[in-house]
Amino acid sequence: MAEITEKNPRGAGRKAKTVQRATTQRILTDASPKAAAYLTEVIKGKVKPEWGKIDVCKYVINQDLGAPRQKMEHTGADGERLSYTELIILAERVEKERAINPSGNGDGTDKKETGSLPLGEPKPEDTPDK
Repeated sequence: MAEITEKNPRGAGRKAKTVQRATTQRILTDASPKAAAYLTEVIKGKVKPEWGKIDVCKYVINQDLGAPRQKMEHTGADGERLSYTELIILAERVEKERAINPSGNGDGTDKKETGSLPLGEPKPEDTPDK
């Protein structure tokens, strides 16, 4: 129950965050990009996986973004299921485009964001070396 105050005599509504909880949330939010970067390096095979670090990274990301309620299946433009490698390639491409054009929607155009990204085939320069 929320705190009873002059402005809120019945104590209705959500409790205000404590300073400690707000500080913890800020720390997790700041650490989330580093956790995602580590997991990306592990997935690409550039870093040997350390399972303790992986668990911590998953915890940090879940606390910052929220854990999904169910598994999500990602599909490409043709409706086929995307592999993790294709998903990483597409995410990196969007990240690059957003760095180049921060005011755009990340797909190389300046159209208003519609909530979905054009997926299609990865560009040849984005495909990992085999």
